[in-house]
Amino acid sequence: MKKVLLSVLALAMITMFAACTKDGVFNPSKKISRVYESSGSSARHLTELWHWDGKKLSSIDFYASSGALNYIYNFSYDGNQLTRVDCYAANYYIEFSYDAGRIKKFSTYSNGSLYLTGEAGYSNKKLSKMVLTYYSKKGAAEDTPELTQMNADILNMIIPCFDKEEYIKNVATKAVGSAVYNFTWNGSNISEQIFTSGSSRTTRKYTYDKKNNPYYGSLMAFYDEGPSTWGSKNNIVSQIVTVQDNTGMDNTDFHYSYTYDGNWPTIRNITYTGGNSAYATYWDYE
Repeated sequence: MKKVLLSVLALAMITMFAACTKDGVFNPSKKISRVYESSGSSARHLTELWHWDGKKLSSIDFYASSGALNYIYNFSYDGNQLTRVDCYAANYYIEFSYDAGRIKKFSTYSNGSLYLTGEAGYSNKKLSKMVLTYYSKKGAAEDTPELTQMNADILNMIIPCFDKEEYIKNVATKAVGSAVYNFTWNGSNISEQIFTSGSSRTTRKYTYDKKNNPYYGSLMAFYDEGPSTWGSKNNIVSQIVTVQDNTGMDNTDFHYSYTYDGNWPTIRNITYTGGNSAYATYWDYE
């Protein structure tokens, strides 16, 4: 499975780009408290510990499979609207700007230097495009694998269909200075995301269940299928990924099954074509 080593995030912040209320405001009816993962026959292990301050998410602790604390994200607000995320494993943060209550732009910084920006475009009140501009330079401190991964994780939080693998590849090779995401919606769910970067094009198509997505509307998607993770109202049940570049075309099909408590998922299992392992995610709620 094309899973980028760190467990990706996912929360639920009242549809940031999806459009319901004010972007960057998060107050789900069921609040995640812990996230666990397992792969193949391995035992499940804690990957995320969520901390809430009343109705607002204040921080998330991220853990390695060994149980060691990897890093912490701290969230800052203007009232109830998210304005900044700090990663205290490094001098790294991301800031958000809004226009009439909707996300307009995000800017990421490492050691005080601008790292990457993203500007949103809308159609019919829904996110239709995200244009990324890279500012990193090969050999700079912010280009370490750890910071590249954290940057990818944070971008995955705010772009509903963010492709972490493609981003990491581009930063590592400095193949391009920009990239574009285009989104297609089917009701309240993202049905297709197309990522174009240089000569590479990645298309992801999704279908969904009819249950509540605990990450709906978040600025964060902690899973590499991160499209619908926060942008869509329901949970993915299938994903078809098509990658096209100068070397040809490759397809991978992902399938998702769930265990629910009422209308909320508590366990998700993922299998995929060509893979020999299954991945599982487990959610505890407050």
